[in-house]
Amino acid sequence: MTIMALILTCSIYGGQGGDLGLGIIIGEPTGICVKYFTSPTAAVAGAAAWSLSGDEKAVHIYGDYLFHMSELATWDGGRSPLYAGVGARAIFRDETVAGIRIPVGMSWVFDEAPFDAFLEIVPVMDIAPDTEFDVAGGAGARFWF
Repeated sequence: MTIMALILTCSIYGGQGGDLGLGIIIGEPTGICVKYFTSPTAAVAGAAAWSLSGDEKAVHIYGDYLFHMSELATWDGGRSPLYAGVGARAIFRDETVAGIRIPVGMSWVFDEAPFDAFLEIVPVMDIAPDTEFDVAGGAGARFWF
């Protein structure tokens, strides 16, 4: 119900510009992602995701500020821009974890469809409660409003 309300709200308020994308990200964790372009080369992105592997069930929340660079490739009907950025994450489990993210990725943008796909790798430095380095990543798709 909440997701449907968000989709309807996005289509009413963001439908003209196509700057708001809502979709899924698959990996560890897997969840719902959102991205909003603040300019042609900058965007904010985030996700609410769930980790269900092993004994450590957890909820992950993150947000990033992304810079879109040159396109790696163009083809008839689309393009593939590269992006990088910086952000923060929180993991809620027995002990809450906070960290800094540095996402690097590539999107596949289709000219004739309000849809994109992406793949990213994300070095992460957790800073609380302990300092620890990790690498995350995922693949996903978004519908643009």
